[in-house]
Amino acid sequence: MISKSITEGFKFALSVKRVIPYIILDLIVFYILISFFSGLINMIRLESFNVIRFFLSLGLFIPVFIIIALAQLWINGAMIDQARYFPRDRPLKKSFEHSTSRYLSLVCALFIYVVINGIISMPRYIGAILAFAFSLVMYYLYPAVIVGKKRCVDSFKNSYRIFRRYPLETFVTSLLQGIISLIVIGLFALPLIFLFLGNVIGVFMDTIPIVNATARSETFIRSLMPGVLAAVRSPFFVPYLFILVVGLSFTKVFNLGVQARLYINARRTAL
Repeated sequence: MISKSITEGFKFALSVKRVIPYIILDLIVFYILISFFSGLINMIRLESFNVIRFFLSLGLFIPVFIIIALAQLWINGAMIDQARYFPRDRPLKKSFEHSTSRYLSLVCALFIYVVINGIISMPRYIGAILAFAFSLVMYYLYPAVIVGKKRCVDSFKNSYRIFRRYPLETFVTSLLQGIISLIVIGLFALPLIFLFLGNVIGVFMDTIPIVNATARSETFIRSLMPGVLAAVRSPFFVPYLFILVVGLSFTKVFNLGVQARLYINARRTAL
C-alpha cells in the first residue's frame, strides 16, 4: 500500500495542468517576499530603519498572506479531488467546483487543526514531538473532507480511525514523502543556491586583503546585503527562481496525491 500510494502520487504530480496553479501562486508569494525583504535591506543599508515603518509594512503583508493561504487551501481541495479519480482524467474545473462545495469544511478543519497544533506544541521539549504525532494522526484530514465528504468535526474522527488502523503505513509514507520532497526541492534549488553562493564568495574574496579580522568581518557584513541584492537583480535570478518554483509546486501536488491515494487505498483495504 505504501509503494503503491507513493508511485501513484508521483505519477499524479507529472501533470502540467495540476502544477500550474501552484506555480502561479508561488510566484506571487516570492514576488511579495522579495519586495518586502528588498525594502528591508535597503532601509538597513541606508541606515534608515524605522521600527514603526517596519511593523506597518508587515501589517500590510499579513492579510495578503492569509488570502494566499486560503487560496492555496482551495487549490489543495481541487488537487485532492483530482487524485480521487486518478489514473482517470477529470476536468480541473469540476475539481475546483467540488473544492468550492467543500470549502467551508476545509477552512473549519484547518482552523481547528492550527489551534490544537499550536496548543500542544507549546510545552518545552515535548511540544515538537506532540505536534509531529498530531500531524500523523491528522494525516488524512483533508482527504476525509474532499474524498470522504466528511463534515468538519467528522473529518478529524475519520482521520483518526484510519490512522489507528494503519499507523506504521502512515508514518513510513510520511517519512518517504519528506525524503523525496527534500531531494526534489534540493535539485531544483541548486541553480539559485550557486547564484547566491557566487555573490557571497565574491564579497568574501574582496574582504580577504583587509588585515584586521574585526574590520574584515564588519566589511563583509556591510557588503553582504548589496551582494544579495546583486544576486536578486541578476538576469539569471528570475529563470533560476522559476526552476525552484517548479520543484516546489511539483512536491505540493506529489504530497497531496500521495495523501489522497493512501486514504483511498486504506479505505479499500479496510472494506
